Amino acid sequence: MAVVRFSEELKDAIIKNAKALFSNRINAARKASPPIADEVADLVYAQFMPAVNTLPKELLQWSNRVDIRVSYNASHIEISYEAAREYPKPNNRIKMDDGVLIDSMFYISLKLPDTPKYKTYIEQIAVWHEGVKALEKQCDEFVSGVKKVIEAHTTLAPAIKAWPPLWDLVPETFRERHRKVVERTKPASTAELDVDLTSLTTAVTIAKITR
Repeated sequence: MAVVRFSEELKDAIIKNAKALFSNRINAARKASPPIADEVADLVYAQFMPAVNTLPKELLQWSNRVDIRVSYNASHIEISYEAAREYPKPNNRIKMDDGVLIDSMFYISLKLPDTPKYKTYIEQIAVWHEGVKALEKQCDEFVSGVKKVIEAHTTLAPAIKAWPPLWDLVPETFRERHRKVVERTKPASTAELDVDLTSLTTAVTIAKITR
């Protein structure tokens, strides 16, 4: 009876499922950004809101969509928020005395300077950002390890013998085919795989628990 070979279709499906093990945690981490939009916006707008509040609201355009941008490790982090209340949108870019840049298109964008006044907010964003990046790195390392297991074998059965949790990543259609196959090919050794199978197994276990 024919063996189940690692076709491109099967490889792609396994890799897709490997990434999916982390998708819920990564998405949850991305959504769990520090709840600082209202506090930051109030701080930025504080100096001219008393004057703004004396005007009819209809004279200005308002938005509760607030994006906060900060510089971090030679790059930029940007987070979108829906604030609890609306703030006026400027017609052009405004640079505040404390260094904040306020931009506006369909929403309000606040670029915070790296100054003591905004240090605590930048630190919160940086911690959140590093947490997301750590999960993304774990995902990349896990997928890389799964690829090594696949690439070390030409057929499914010995790969599962080498690393049994691979079964959890195999689509049902290929599982059905595998159940009908008796294969005698020897699985690759741990040394040949050049991958930490224990860490891969741990990742699968954690994913099952946190689903």
